[in-house]
Amino acid sequence: MSENEENKTNNENPEEIVDEIISSYDSIQKTFIEGATSTGQEIERFTNIRSEWEKLSQSVTNDPDEIKVYGSGVNALVAHRDEIKTFEDNIPRFTGEFKGLLLSSDLTASTTSGTSVILNPVQRGIRAEITVPNAEIHKTIQEKLSDLDPTLEKTYLSISEILYGTQIEPERGAFFHSRQFFDHFFSVLSPDKYVLKSPFWKPHPEFNDPMTITRYDRIRFAANTHVNNAGTKNTLIASGKHLLDVYAVLNKAHKRGELDKEKSREALHESFSFIKRWVSAISIPLIFSVKTT
Repeated sequence: MSENEENKTNNENPEEIVDEIISSYDSIQKTFIEGATSTGQEIERFTNIRSEWEKLSQSVTNDPDEIKVYGSGVNALVAHRDEIKTFEDNIPRFTGEFKGLLLSSDLTASTTSGTSVILNPVQRGIRAEITVPNAEIHKTIQEKLSDLDPTLEKTYLSISEILYGTQIEPERGAFFHSRQFFDHFFSVLSPDKYVLKSPFWKPHPEFNDPMTITRYDRIRFAANTHVNNAGTKNTLIASGKHLLDVYAVLNKAHKRGELDKEKSREALHESFSFIKRWVSAISIPLIFSVKTT
């Protein structure tokens, strides 16, 4: 993907996209409801027949045909037990992927407020969430970041410490530290020596140094190297590009000394959602087996 393609605006209608997202979640919800109903019915069915099998297992017979029928009946139970156990064993993988989908949903939703506050700063609603994740998620993120690089955890913690522990322009300091975290995080996930050899980087003649590695290059490399699920990968890349665009707008204001408190809070909320999703999507230790496009 070239720099021009990177910055190209998607011409799809955003309302229609949101409608499609809602429709998909509605379909998933219906499937879950139907699944819960069906499994409840099967629990009732097998609870009802259990007592009959208890009687059959205690019955005594020497008739070879009856023994044969009993044996094949038990074999049928065994076959279905094994079938449903195989299905059950796959549920954690599915539920894990679904939880990941919900994190992607949270991240994508956060781009809405980030976009709105940049384009329509006058029409501001009340945010329903605090800027940082809840305490339990916050702790999980800390632990995983510490495993990646202890200094990453410290930088991550410094964002909220400055935001809530400083009275003089806390958003400015937190915003600065969030950008520091962003660069540090992706330098860990996307080291220069691997990015430069990957298909997710090419020379940038538009810069003074064509060998420059952009933040977007690092995001693409990290997503394609450390994230297995294709849908999650694309969400992380797209939301990363959006966050970079938001950072660029706020950075201009930061340099002019006009950093807007509300815009900064929305950007920080999106940053924390972005961090949360990335941390949940990657496995530690990192493996740098570069994938081809």
